Amino acid sequence: EVLLNATTRRDANGHVTGVVGVGQDISEIKVAQKQSETIANDLTKLIDTANAPIFGIDTDGRVNEWNQKAAEITGFGKDEVMGHDLVAEFISSEFKESVQAVLNNALLGENTANFEFPLYTKDGRPVEVLLNATPRIDSSGKLVGVVGVGQDITEKKQAEVELTRVAADLRKLIDTANAPIFGIDTKGRVNEWNDKAAAITRRSKDEVMGHDLVAEFISPDYRDSVKRVLDDALNGQETANFEFPLYTKTGERVEVLLNATTRRDANGNVTGVVGVGQ
Repeated sequence: EVLLNATTRRDANGHVTGVVGVGQDISEIKVAQKQSETIANDLTKLIDTANAPIFGIDTDGRVNEWNQKAAEITGFGKDEVMGHDLVAEFISSEFKESVQAVLNNALLGENTANFEFPLYTKDGRPVEVLLNATPRIDSSGKLVGVVGVGQDITEKKQAEVELTRVAADLRKLIDTANAPIFGIDTKGRVNEWNDKAAAITRRSKDEVMGHDLVAEFISPDYRDSVKRVLDDALNGQETANFEFPLYTKTGERVEVLLNATTRRDANGNVTGVVGVGQ
């Protein structure tokens, strides 16, 4: 491959006598260009078919990249968004400022990871997106825009909302249950004390939370046996129908039949004990 400059050759009188050609062997350059084109085409295909929404904007905030997944989850086709202002037209009012700030930071060369915001679909449904925004640099090192790679976390957010609702329902159930329910952490300190436990002991929640259950609220003659039951539960060995007395704030004895259950976190680690009495 040769790059040629062809120049007219003239004699002393200005008559054309021929042509001089000055060439440059550009075989390696052409090969490199071909490789660059291949890489660019592969990258374009990768972006377009990626299983994550990917968009791009120029320095004016206008969309110049919109892959198939972005089109799928929003309902807006590529031809409907290209050249349009991303923030002004496709971000809800309450998130316009924060999304614009993230994009502006990327236009200043600052990456942003794991930024949550909602994209609204063509039919008005919110799609929760977890976004990584990265500056886009051209071959000369000039910043020309932003590339955003997202993750549709709508189902995850819905699951979190449902989990919060279930936790709230469980909390209400514990607090209003017609049985005394208490909890302790791994140190034996009270971290759960429902309304019924407060009613039968005449000790309010704020009087017992953080206090040592056995040392402060169990009579001396039962401390060893109650501690043994709780320690067993902390080691994963649960106990049912254990009888012991709780003493009220005024010194009255209340006989309790206890089920002690190991309490674990989401990873299966023991975090304490829940006791349900009768």
